[in-house]
Amino acid sequence: MDVNLLRSYLSEPSYRAVLSEIIHSHRSRSIDELSSLFPSLTSNYSLTKILKKFVDIGIIKRKKISLGAQEREFYFPNRELLRSNFYQDLLLEYEDLNYPSKLDLEFTYLWEDWPQCLIDNYSLTLYIVTSTYLPENVDISHLTKLLTVWALKYANLSIENIQISNIVDTKATPVKTNNLIVIGSGEVNRVTADILSLYGDSLPIRFQSKSIYSSLTSKNYSSTKGSIVGLLPNPWNPSKIALICSSMSYFGTNISLKALIDDLDSIIHQKPRILSNHSVYSEIPIRVLASEENTKNKEKLEGLKSYIFKE
Repeated sequence: MDVNLLRSYLSEPSYRAVLSEIIHSHRSRSIDELSSLFPSLTSNYSLTKILKKFVDIGIIKRKKISLGAQEREFYFPNRELLRSNFYQDLLLEYEDLNYPSKLDLEFTYLWEDWPQCLIDNYSLTLYIVTSTYLPENVDISHLTKLLTVWALKYANLSIENIQISNIVDTKATPVKTNNLIVIGSGEVNRVTADILSLYGDSLPIRFQSKSIYSSLTSKNYSSTKGSIVGLLPNPWNPSKIALICSSMSYFGTNISLKALIDDLDSIIHQKPRILSNHSVYSEIPIRVLASEENTKNKEKLEGLKSYIFKE
């Protein structure tokens, strides 16, 4: 690596801002996401030039990912280099390039507290955070309807005290301190990525490489056929919740979303609950789900009638 060339790049605030955004997230960033964060850099292709320079010098890497019918470029940190003594010395020169601190995970609510935990001072405020990359068949309108019915009928809230809003991840920063339902993996939803990054290895069930890993049972599960549904404390406001429905595939994300919808439907109709805490560790409200069927079209829920909970 040309150290002097890298230092010349980092002497520019715009270069440091772009690099800082990529390394702080601990996950890949798409060019579209970065463009929305740095609109002043896109008019003359400055952002593309900055990214190319960082890729060429090796401080970040670039990969192409197929999202439906589209292929998009994503940028992520060269973690081996960032862990080196050389980079650690750079931190002393440019403090804004440091990683954010990790958070300890202490569960505030369990599944038996859901959805009552959304109520605060006789009102319900919730943001459902999706990604612009999620296909249309990931339908959250039924989820919104069921939550509204529950709040009116069982929580006895007036309609004016119920605020359930849908918002895309790139516009969610101003509302992140509220109750959140976050749909999609960290590859397509930046809020999911930030939550998983902030909690890091303190999450007992998490994405690891190309699988879902449970430190509770030391087992790995498919991250494309399976999904995670978890009731986490909101890292930006621990008194609120961040409920994640996440998988490395659209079909897997739909599995966790279906389980959440089925659970709400069971609550409303006073049937046995679908979602529960971990079967062995009852104080942990995170589960791994997988479909029991081999559907021909794994991008849709047609044919998906049941799912199973993994340990």
